[in-house]
Amino acid sequence: MKILLITFIILFVAPIVLIAKDSTSPALSPVYIGITSWNIEIFDAVGPDDHTFPKRDHRHLEMIAQTILGAGTDVIGIQEMIPPRSASAPSSMDQLLSELNRLENKRNEIKDPPEIWKGKAGKSSIMGKSTIGGIHTALIWNTKTLELLGKVTELTQLKRGYGFGKPTSSKEELRFPRTPLAARFRVRSAPANDFVVIVLHLKAQTSGIDGGLDSNDIRRRGEWEDLLRNWIMKPEVQGSLKDSDIIVMGDINESSSVIIELLDKHSIDDDVRNRLIRNAADFSDPRALLLFASGTKEFPYFTYQWNAEKGEPKYYAKLKSNFLNWDTKFLDHILISRSLIDNWDEKFRIDYFEKRYPLEDHIRLSDHRPVSIRLRFPAKK
Repeated sequence: MKILLITFIILFVAPIVLIAKDSTSPALSPVYIGITSWNIEIFDAVGPDDHTFPKRDHRHLEMIAQTILGAGTDVIGIQEMIPPRSASAPSSMDQLLSELNRLENKRNEIKDPPEIWKGKAGKSSIMGKSTIGGIHTALIWNTKTLELLGKVTELTQLKRGYGFGKPTSSKEELRFPRTPLAARFRVRSAPANDFVVIVLHLKAQTSGIDGGLDSNDIRRRGEWEDLLRNWIMKPEVQGSLKDSDIIVMGDINESSSVIIELLDKHSIDDDVRNRLIRNAADFSDPRALLLFASGTKEFPYFTYQWNAEKGEPKYYAKLKSNFLNWDTKFLDHILISRSLIDNWDEKFRIDYFEKRYPLEDHIRLSDHRPVSIRLRFPAKK
């Protein structure tokens, strides 16, 4: 009898001990994906082919690439990418990607470097007064961490009021002269997770709401209404971009509080109200769709700083660093959908690169600052 009892313990207790040991193995660390938005300010080719302010040389191109890499980003939405002026002129996108890959491979000491960074700029934006070929949105991503699903797509169906590059409607009825750009990505180290990114660049602000809505307020309100009503809230038109996890980012050219006021208090139709929120707790409202990841923390932060280089080059010699501080605004934003709220680490970062570079250099990078957030995903087992 004693022999049988010992056998029973060995056969039925030992396996349980082994299973308990496996269950205490350390959990895999989450995968972090950086999301960045940056208006890079009329970024045409650096060097002798740079014909617009701020004029940049290859040293400034390196600073821009270092700023992007320093953000720890995996996908970056760019605003104000300018296409080549001619077939023989260098591409600003190609120059930026080449520099990003050069620095990436240098820091990783890769002798036979692959192209880690890839990108795509839009083509159908309307011309700007100071540029030839239009001011476009663009997307750049790290191919080691993200897989592009399908292709980068311009949401041309949202553009309205333009014919052959010229307005055909009143100013208030115009929509998206700088065409939104969208793409869907899969997280390589967490392949069960994918998301859609939309890059916006809305019309510049003027006087705001205090004295009543001006034409730009009405236009910006209409662009948000159309994006929500005719795309985000309409999955049947999204095609291969259809995804519940959505990130909207870009130069919105207004504070989050004003954008929400435009929609919630001044929209004609109810269907777009209460869709944008500034606090995660407001997702308790079932109508809420997108959270401003900067939340209520805009002041005293800023993402835009007026630069005197909008005038003549002779002003450079007269500038002092404190001269730039009088006009600052929080215009650049990243919004995330309800389904991503648990993936966000509840932080945002603004890179004030003027702290690293002297005045004559940092005003040539951009008048906007990059804004970044991080999302975390469970790693593949």
